[in-house]
Amino acid sequence: MVILKNLREVRFVVYKYNDILVKILPLFKNYPLQGVKNEDLEKIAILMENKSHFNSNGLKKVCLLKAGMNKGRVHL
Repeated sequence: MVILKNLREVRFVVYKYNDILVKILPLFKNYPLQGVKNEDLEKIAILMENKSHFNSNGLKKVCLLKAGMNKGRVHL
């Protein structure tokens, strides 16, 4: 786990899949993102839970959702 800080942002990088399940997703259950970002996060979590991100179609869906979280929204 790496935390990078500057005056405008904090970047939290997670390397272990288990940390996503045990630390990150429960945090967002208690403090959900607002609006469609929360829906996108839930869709990505479901894809990863089903291990769909290990095939090219599932990985493409995850990448499209991630790319659209701040701009260029893609609805899947």
